[in-house]
Amino acid sequence: MAGLKLGRLTGASRPSRIVRYSSASTFDAQSLTIPVRVGMTFLTLALAAWLLSAGLAYAAAGNVAGEQKISDLAGGFTGALDDGDEFGQAVAGLTDLDGNTVPDIAVGAPFDDDGGINRGAIWVQFLDTAGMVVSHQKISDTSGGFLGSLDDNDEFGMSATSLGDLDGDTVPDIAVGAPRDDDGGSNRGAVWILFLNANGTVKGHQKISDTNGNFSGSLANDDEFGFAVARIGDLDGDAITDLAVGAPFDDDGGTDRGATWILLMNANGTVKNQAKISDLTGGFGGSLADNDLFGSSLSAYQDLNNDGVEDLAIGAIGDSDGGLARGAVWNIFLTAAGGVFGSQKISDLAGGFTGTLNDFDNFGSSLAVTADLNADGVSDLMVGASGDDDGGSDRGAVWVLLMNTNGTVALRRKISSTTGGLTGPLANLDLFGSAVVSPKDIDADGVADLVVGARRDDDGGGQRGAVYVLFLDGTPGAFCGDTILDPGEDCDDGNVDNGDCCDSSCGFDPATTSCDDATICNGTEECDGAGTCLSGTVLDCDDSQPCTQDTCDPVLGCQSTSGPSAVCLLPGKTLFDVVDKADSSKDKIKWKWLKGEATLITDFGDPIVSTDYTLCVYDETAATPTLTSSLNLPPNGAWKPNSKGFKYVDKTTVFDGVFKLQLKSGSAGKAKVSFQARGLNINPALTPFDGANFYDQDGKVTVQLINGVGMCWSADLPLPALKNDVDRFKDKNPQ
Repeated sequence: MAGLKLGRLTGASRPSRIVRYSSASTFDAQSLTIPVRVGMTFLTLALAAWLLSAGLAYAAAGNVAGEQKISDLAGGFTGALDDGDEFGQAVAGLTDLDGNTVPDIAVGAPFDDDGGINRGAIWVQFLDTAGMVVSHQKISDTSGGFLGSLDDNDEFGMSATSLGDLDGDTVPDIAVGAPRDDDGGSNRGAVWILFLNANGTVKGHQKISDTNGNFSGSLANDDEFGFAVARIGDLDGDAITDLAVGAPFDDDGGTDRGATWILLMNANGTVKNQAKISDLTGGFGGSLADNDLFGSSLSAYQDLNNDGVEDLAIGAIGDSDGGLARGAVWNIFLTAAGGVFGSQKISDLAGGFTGTLNDFDNFGSSLAVTADLNADGVSDLMVGASGDDDGGSDRGAVWVLLMNTNGTVALRRKISSTTGGLTGPLANLDLFGSAVVSPKDIDADGVADLVVGARRDDDGGGQRGAVYVLFLDGTPGAFCGDTILDPGEDCDDGNVDNGDCCDSSCGFDPATTSCDDATICNGTEECDGAGTCLSGTVLDCDDSQPCTQDTCDPVLGCQSTSGPSAVCLLPGKTLFDVVDKADSSKDKIKWKWLKGEATLITDFGDPIVSTDYTLCVYDETAATPTLTSSLNLPPNGAWKPNSKGFKYVDKTTVFDGVFKLQLKSGSAGKAKVSFQARGLNINPALTPFDGANFYDQDGKVTVQLINGVGMCWSADLPLPALKNDVDRFKDKNPQ
């Protein structure tokens, strides 16, 4: 992505991965002046008290127990979406606008064409407890009472966040990003503050840009100020909610390193003061690289490090820790003036994150601080990774991160096409995780819920977009079976089955519990009481036939196949001669293995007392070896030791016709094996392949000498041989 301004591309030419990801916001509790947002979920102590007074004890959550899709074809939404609108690029959580006690949401569609190409729109969705749309109100260049001036390609709706009741009329207000607004210069960007009516229409507005809203910061062309927005509570103590705005294509320190602006607000939506956080300003001590796109998503913590000042999570989807554009999140500890007190990075290489990220996952595509899911007193974080490939290309994912107060990750889990309970189905290129918000408990079950954008969903037409309302599971043990060892679990093997030493509640099965390690080769297995399935008596698959290869198949058990051993010492030269006479007393087999690989004297074992030797001859037909001769010499006193090895001579040939066997150790090129058998005792008797050839001319002949201590000396004889007729085979290698 070097040198590429990904935010500049439009329509079908826009790449599916590092392109225009932003976050959205959460809900505002009615009568509260400081709410929550996704992109920036800001949860105040007052809100926490309100939740408790309302009886909403937010249980630990993280897996999807139910879901409702909202799109051109689903969820009761009857608004008109067009191809390429990308509904779901942003989501903001609102309070209950219509009085049905269910929180409502605002959804961005930045490529809506009301009034002109890609001017953008926001859809206010009034929900019921099932996550269905009861009614809706569109805000655009031509709808919803919005009187601001939008131009082609402004992309109004690229980001959105709730501001709570900024103007004091008891109705929540919102901030909406238009990152390609041209105030002051090309694509410098803007944020629109919208003062809402209870029906979702716009009562009034205030624009913040390079030329409006009392903003005095310095913007450059293509900064895309407004690409992300997040409410951050009241930093300066004036009882007015303040705002963070991302400009991910800002060039402070290098190309597209990115920046985030902290805006201290007035009640009328104008800016009282501002501070910039970038590679060069604001006291940020982290290390940014070109194309990191720091500021591509935002979300605010109430006070992560307990210093009395709100903190901020900032996405950098182009960060390449561990691989190209895997993405990262920076947890920024703020000062009351909007500067940086400290920071902690979360990425493929940093911050205690142990999940698996791949190139172009764009971890940090969206952010949502949420209520404390695991009851440890620390707010937790939802992170979109819209380029994740679980189940297929660019289907997307959301990571649930349970946080520590120092900004590192304590535990994590994932919601995607293949994990976390999401049924979807998601399709390739949906970019699930483009936006994420943690609104108030929609279904009133006491567990926090999520709304996740999938901006390139194709319901009804190409890239019209969708959002998913996810009802999370907060029951005890909800995380058992997700492969992550959570507090209270002895083990987690990725299932909720019994009989595998980790039971259905993620506790250890008692010792001696019967278990199955999926192979019968280990005999009867039992649990050890600590999560391990211990092997029983391993099956002995030795069929006492040295010329067969004995293995154990996990399902079928012991298997013996006729064929040469694959692990043997090889010669520099070999000769093999077989004579089959009408008078069997004159039959003979002679084999020499010469100038071979290094052989130690200990490789020979003790042929006098304990080590037997077997000569195996295989004739290959159609690439299948057939054992034609197997001559065994047991340990006996006829062996004579010497300084190099052993020599056997027995003219009686009582053992399968073996007459002579010489074993000589040596370094590479010096070792030697020589074998002879003859007469009536050759067993089995020599038998030609057919009426014309002693061995088949189709493949090769392999000769191996195998002993009882597992050593093998082997040689292949290529065909055609020097001589191969009905009563004799003679060959050497090399010929």
